[in-house]
Amino acid sequence: MKRMPVFVFVLVLFLFGCSSQQEKLINDLKPRVDDRYSVFAFKDEETSSEEFQSKINEVFNDAEVWENKLYAFEIYDRIPTEPYDYQKLLKIEKRPAFIVIDSEGIAFRTHNLTELENFFFEE
Repeated sequence: MKRMPVFVFVLVLFLFGCSSQQEKLINDLKPRVDDRYSVFAFKDEETSSEEFQSKINEVFNDAEVWENKLYAFEIYDRIPTEPYDYQKLLKIEKRPAFIVIDSEGIAFRTHNLTELENFFFEE
């Protein structure tokens, strides 16, 4: 019975550590300009890097979106594990995954490029 308080203490520290790491990661990914978005695209394993990039380029070829809405658009072939475990902290359960972050935090997430397009062009 004496181990229960120790277990609860360790559990609280673990949960606090995960939350703290998640906050640090999201703060690192936030755009440095207000009213802009940073997009993080994580490729699935079946699609080639070139095909994934090409599909994104087809959708986001509008200069107005780049000038007025986007701060950054990063594409990943693999989910980074260092210095943060993106999969765990951003809760990436399947790919492709598109995560949009604004100055407040995660603004939108989807696995569908068309939904991402709608987020930006129907906003």
